[in-house]
Amino acid sequence: MATLIIVDLQYDFIDGSLAVEKANEIIPTIQKLIKRGDWRAVIVSRDCHPPKHISFASTHNKQPFSTIALNGTQQDLWPDHCIVGSRGCLLHSAIQDTLSSSQLNIHYVDKGCEVDRDAYSAFQASSHDVKGLVEASTTESIYVCGLAGDYCVKATAISAAQLTQYPVTVIEDATASVDKHSGWKRELEMGGVKILTSNQISKEMAKESTK
Repeated sequence: MATLIIVDLQYDFIDGSLAVEKANEIIPTIQKLIKRGDWRAVIVSRDCHPPKHISFASTHNKQPFSTIALNGTQQDLWPDHCIVGSRGCLLHSAIQDTLSSSQLNIHYVDKGCEVDRDAYSAFQASSHDVKGLVEASTTESIYVCGLAGDYCVKATAISAAQLTQYPVTVIEDATASVDKHSGWKRELEMGGVKILTSNQISKEMAKESTK
């Protein structure tokens, strides 16, 4: 059995300040994945920022979608988003309702909670040791989906491949991306991550269950 990681299905990435095109279209597929009910664990990541977060362009009096040099690294700057206590920080209600009505072992993990630290990967969560959660679930593989494919999904999947011993797959039709080109997918493949559709994954998991 496998672990499912759902990345940042929050309103600000769906219809808010950092909305990803066609994000709404992946919600039914993710609901179906949750309803499978045969996951060892489901890890749900949330971007949760305080006001004046380091990644906000407004914090630096800069334009959104620009980059600055900060503490020896390049910092991408975004519109204010996923501020704790705001609607934009909430999980989409359809996803939250599906999770709440399931009997699965669910862990909600929050990242980007410190004002001076940015985090894309769920494995950088402030609230939990995600690697520890995965290992404690006695999983056999990891599947990642959500928003956005070329940012937090990619970072989470590559972290999973680097930090754990399990095969990692991104679910293509349960992921929406900002960049419609395939460069980020090549990065995943170079990082040892497979990319499959939900139908392909169902067949793969069915084969595993018969072993």
